[in-house]
This record gives sequence, C-alpha cells and structure tokens, in this order.
Amino acid sequence: PITVLVRGGTYYLSEPLVFGCADSGTDLQPITYAAYPGEKPTISGGVKLKVKWQRYRDGIMKCSVPVGTDFNQLFINGKRQMRARYPNFDPEKPLVGEGGYINTTAAGDREFTYDPKTFTKKKWAKPTEAIIHIFPGSYWNNFQFQVKSVDWDRRLIKLGEGGWQTALLDNPDDFFGTALSEGSHFFIDNVFEELDAPGEWYLDKEKSILYYMPPTKLELTGAQVEVSLLKRLIEVKGSRQKPVRHLCFEGFRFAHTSATFMDNYITPSTGDWGIHRGGAVYMEGVEDCAVENCFFDAVGGNALYISHHARRIRVYGNTFAYTGDSAVCLVGKSHVIEGGNMPCPFCGAKSYWSFGPDPEDYPAYCLISNNLMHHIGVYGKQTAGVFMAIALKNTISHNHIHHMPRSSICMNDPFWGGHIIEYNYIHDTVKETDDHGPINSWGRGHYWCVKHYGGGVYHDPGDVKRDAKFTTIIRHNFIREKVTEFLPYGSSNLGIDMDDGSANFHVYNNLVIGAGVQNRDGSHRII
Repeated sequence: PITVLVRGGTYYLSEPLVFGCADSGTDLQPITYAAYPGEKPTISGGVKLKVKWQRYRDGIMKCSVPVGTDFNQLFINGKRQMRARYPNFDPEKPLVGEGGYINTTAAGDREFTYDPKTFTKKKWAKPTEAIIHIFPGSYWNNFQFQVKSVDWDRRLIKLGEGGWQTALLDNPDDFFGTALSEGSHFFIDNVFEELDAPGEWYLDKEKSILYYMPPTKLELTGAQVEVSLLKRLIEVKGSRQKPVRHLCFEGFRFAHTSATFMDNYITPSTGDWGIHRGGAVYMEGVEDCAVENCFFDAVGGNALYISHHARRIRVYGNTFAYTGDSAVCLVGKSHVIEGGNMPCPFCGAKSYWSFGPDPEDYPAYCLISNNLMHHIGVYGKQTAGVFMAIALKNTISHNHIHHMPRSSICMNDPFWGGHIIEYNYIHDTVKETDDHGPINSWGRGHYWCVKHYGGGVYHDPGDVKRDAKFTTIIRHNFIREKVTEFLPYGSSNLGIDMDDGSANFHVYNNLVIGAGVQNRDGSHRII
C-alpha cells in the first residue's frame, strides 16, 4: 500500500483537487491520503483575509477586501457567521415555527404579500440583492429566491431567480406541495440595512467592503477571518468504462465551501426531492474508494456526493455537522422524463412523467457506517443524512443521525432496492418539515398509478419488482422522535415512512418511540 501523509495546517485551495484514472491505486497497492499521525490538516475552499478593521457605526465594524472578492459564507475563528437578515436569527429558537421567521399574508405565482405590522420598517437601497428563504404551504421543503422587486405601497414582493429545491413532479394543475400560500414562513437575508445583531455580516461587492457586527465577547483584533470561494474541494472523476479505483481519504477536515442554494438543482428520480449535483467531496465513476475519519465542518452545500457509477465505496467514521444541504448523497443517472404522461397499464390514468431506458450508472454495494451526522440542512430543509436515488444494495448501518430538518435516511424511488438499513440511532428528525419520516421511501415506478394512489380507483399494483428488484431490509434501528406541533398536519413525524407505492420491504426488530410506521399504498411489504 501507498500512504501519502499530509501535515497539519490549513490548505487554502484556489481550485478543486482533481483525481482521475491515472491517480488510481490497485487491489494490491491501494493509495491512501491521510493526516499525519496526531495532526489535523484542513482542506479549505476559502481564503484567509488580511483585514484591518475600522469602526463604522452602531457597533458595526468594516474592512476592505480584495477587489472582486465574492462569498456567501463568513467564518470568524472557525465559526460560521450569520448574513444580515430579517427577522434576526434566534439561537435559542432556531427552527421554523419557533422564531426568526414571519408569515406571508397571501401568495401567488412567484410573489407574495406581507403584513406591515411584522415586516421590517427599514427601506432597502439594494432590494434585488436580497434572498428570500421561504417554505411552501405544505412544508415539504423550503426555497431560496432572489428578490425581483419590492412594492412598499402594495406590500408585495416579487420573486426572481431561484426556487430549485424540489423536483416539481407533482400535479401541474395545482402544484400541491410546492406552491407558496397564505401563512408561508420566510426570512430575508443579504440586506445591508438589516445588519443590526451580533454575529451578522454584509458584503458590499461594489465597494469591496465587509461589514460585521462582532459579539460583545469577541476580540476582533487578531481574529481569524475566512470566507468561502469554492463549491468543491476534491473531485474524483472517472467513468463506468474507466473508473478511478482504490483511493482513500482519511483524517481530513473539509471546510469553507460556498453555499449552493442559488445554483441549479436536478430531478434525481421520481421522489419529491430536488438536489444540487455537487458536494465538498464529489465522486463519479469510482470503485473501491473510501472517505474515512474525516470532518465535514459547516460546508455550504452537500458534504459528500457519490454520482452515477460507483461500486463498493466506503464512508466510515466521519463526522458531518452543520452542512448547508445533505451529508451523504448516492445518486444514479436519472432516466425520468418529466412531463412524459406515462399511462397506467391498468386504468390509463396519466402520470406526471415517463421513463427512458434503465440507467446503467448508479451507486451499488456502498457502505455508509459508523458516522455521526447532526444539524444537517442549515440552508436546505429537504435534506438528509443519507440520500439515495437510483441505487442498488447499499448498506447504511451503525450511524448516529440527529437534528435534521427532514429525514435521516431517504430512498427517493424504487430503483433498484436491496438496501440494508440497520443499527442506526436516529432522533430529533423532521424538525422543520412535514408529512415525512426519519426513514423515508417512495415507490413511483413504472406501475405506480396516480388514481390508485389518490383513492379514485383500485386495481392490481402491477409488477412492482420490475423496479424494486431486491428486498430492502430495515432492521435493528432505534428511532426516538417527537411531533413538531406547529406544522399544519399536526402529526408530522411518520416514523418509518413507506410512501407512494413503496414496494419490496422487510421491516423488523426496530424500536420506534414517539412515531410509528406509515404503510401507505404499495405492496410486497412485511412488517
């Protein structure tokens, strides 16, 4: 074996480290990039700023930054700071429904009105810089939009670019689940006039000035100031025909990547979720590679994204904390055709999609084990500890997953099954969304019928094993939950949630406290 030891310190990258087929190890001579014993190297997607702080006003400090510098994450002494926002973030009540949000009074197509009694009294000089973070009426997810305009007289905000965070595969006639509505919770950030709370910051890109209000106990002189620049730190890229093999990354801290919520998201498969195709560590076309004992620290988007062809990838002993989006994503190449209107083979009801040829590129036989995943989804709320779409026979075991806005483990479709989910300790999930469970699955394959699902007709479920080819086993998990009471459905946490035609499951020997098992339409399930 070959081991490359990396000494401690912070390595600020100007571009991602890219590993291709020529960098592969072999079965007899695998290559490991590892932290030097007793030391902790950081791979950073940011830059350390050399700053000279000056007093501005009202407890706000300012400093110049290099011309052209643009970032959406700021870290002071290693801790992520809050971009200037309204209402202010309340660390004692951080969740939607607890504090830090206000509600719309009405909503339409990419616009909503607000209540002047609860809205900011300040007028913004640059409203189109502002970002709206908002939940649809169903609370299945959240969206981010750039503000297009603010009509202060009509109390109307129009939304511009954004809103990528759901698959939009729902009924196009009513967009239930994705539409904004009266009472949608939202906050607004990246507004200079709202910089009024300790820990908040704002970057004036035109003048290259960073404004920051330090907490009272922070000695800003000499503090380390780091900002995010890159979205990816490491890319391991091959193909099914020429995969990258036998590489391991061990003992690193990955930090300071940019938030990706204003980038395009893809529809990975037939479930509700949209996802950004990227991560701090990105792998595609890989076999027998590993990420072990690493710390993904407050990265801006997904932490580890395993894409398309992947075999026997080992993700072991890592910590994922305060990530912008999901922790670990295993996502095959999609064969979903949106708007394809595939008819049900029994009753002819038109679906919202159709399918192309079965994909050949997908993650299989991967191990996600013994990881700690907590406080995932700082920005994106339709996020998970482990997310799978179009994947085969992966094992998720012995992980401790807690404080999640949505599920801990999500299977976004029936393709191809055979997963083993076992011995995980899961608690405090589905904290900011609704109609979901800490372990969640969807069916929605070739034989799923929208009318059968909705109760309009009843017929044979069809050959569901055409898609769910192998039995997925959920066993020996300890799940401890509590209903999030403010959400519209009341009982929001569905425990082990087999939704919308989920098929070919064997669920046994799980201890589920404070929730249950949703056994929605589907077949070939043993509980």
